[in-house]
Amino acid sequence: MAGAEEFRSILHLADGVSGHEPGVQALLKRAVKPGHVVVDVGAHIGLIGVEMARHVGATGHVVLVEPNPRSAEAARRTLISNGFGGRFSLHVMASGAKTGRASYFFGSNSMLGSLAAQDGPQLGALEVSVAPLDDIVTPGQVVSLIKIDAEGWENEVARGMSRVCRESADIMVVAEFAACHLARTGVSPQDWFDDFARHGLSDIALIDDHTGVLSACDIAGLLEMETANILLARPGSPAKAELSKAVGEA
Repeated sequence: MAGAEEFRSILHLADGVSGHEPGVQALLKRAVKPGHVVVDVGAHIGLIGVEMARHVGATGHVVLVEPNPRSAEAARRTLISNGFGGRFSLHVMASGAKTGRASYFFGSNSMLGSLAAQDGPQLGALEVSVAPLDDIVTPGQVVSLIKIDAEGWENEVARGMSRVCRESADIMVVAEFAACHLARTGVSPQDWFDDFARHGLSDIALIDDHTGVLSACDIAGLLEMETANILLARPGSPAKAELSKAVGEA
């Protein structure tokens, strides 16, 4: 579903071997169950959303949030073409701390677009709607997992999901963490994690890039990595404990 102009994205997907974020997909295969409600923030063209839809089954639901209209349309087509037309809702907007409008800055390819301004020469921008997940997710829906890949805007997403977290006792978050994003936005590592900890999501684990196995990590170690996918959960989370037990993780 990637447009012909998306040369870099197409190359990323073309070898047919590595796939897209295999570690995250392996984790989702274990974490997302039939009947779950899950959220994909930064859905791009549906590469993660389609797997979420596969795992939630006919009784579950995937909430897709994507501010780039071309990417959002590709995500819609991706899920429909895979037979999941009745399993998702698509919101063509960004998620953030409050309702409003903001500039969405294009990256070198559409995977890298963000509401956080890009380093170096700007490649263009468009104005998009912004809404908190609290306004996007239907009140009363218990959310099992939120995946956030917003290229530096993850903590802003976290600031807008207080109600969702209150109503979802065992919610987990999969988020991308990158020191270069923090440098660009001026957010300190501690503030980034505090925005999730306010919802009780203070238990963090590193997701292996290939296997999805969880391992212990701390902020200092994460800052030494170029980028990392992490799992955030509440201490004592039964869902996180089940993931760890399933593959004998520490």
